[in-house]
Amino acid sequence: MAKTIYDYWFVQFDFPEGKPTDGRPYKSSGGKMVWNDELKRDVPEGWGVERIGDLL
Repeated sequence: MAKTIYDYWFVQFDFPEGKPTDGRPYKSSGGKMVWNDELKRDVPEGWGVERIGDLL
């Protein structure tokens, strides 16, 4: 079950969007995706890449 949730939320970007009562999946309900050159894939708009060492 954990692997399935991880796949939906962090690989397919279909995590629940908005208020908990909305429950609509982000990507499949029309969430805006933009290309990220560093990751070489589409990611949700507003997301970026940070290194853990830079955050600590």
